[in-house]
Amino acid sequence: MPSRGESVDRYHARFAISLGPITLVGQGSGAADVTLHLLSRLSGRRLPRPLFNRVWLMSGSDAMQAGFARQPKEAASYSWQLAHQARYYYFSLISSCSGSECALGRVGCDVIPSAESDKYESSYNQHRAQTGHKRINRARDMLACLRSRTADELAAAAGTTRIHRPGWITTAWSPTVDGRFLEDRPEKLWIDGKFARMPVTIS
Repeated sequence: MPSRGESVDRYHARFAISLGPITLVGQGSGAADVTLHLLSRLSGRRLPRPLFNRVWLMSGSDAMQAGFARQPKEAASYSWQLAHQARYYYFSLISSCSGSECALGRVGCDVIPSAESDKYESSYNQHRAQTGHKRINRARDMLACLRSRTADELAAAAGTTRIHRPGWITTAWSPTVDGRFLEDRPEKLWIDGKFARMPVTIS
């Protein structure tokens, strides 16, 4: 959003766009994102002037359950679940498995889950050394493995993870503190007065 807003700010004259009051509107999770823009120093608190002048929040805010990832490790946890299809004590010894070579519905990435890393990493790296493989870098190897899979394989594996089970609202894809767009947790920014002062409509 900041980059798009900056593009409007920079190139509006070329497209004969009037830079009058700009209203940022969001509904549901979109409203949560708009609220975070009020808190961001790259957007609502941008100097010398913000990228928008007022906001409209419909059925949502950063306080809603999926509005902000209050458990930072949840996204990583979901990634491990997806990579291992919730089989926390399993790891594949076949690192060459990819694409159609893997059974549909099992990602089986050649990385051990972080929750069990201390227990398995030493013996696993010993096995890899014996078979001529390099030592693992858990996050990097897992990401590379997931990127090598087909969309069908990922979708089939995702269907078995806790994130898609009925009655469980997730924040695995919710915004997190990145230190740039969002420099701190929303509640801390609100308390510290680090938010844009502008008209807000809530519905």
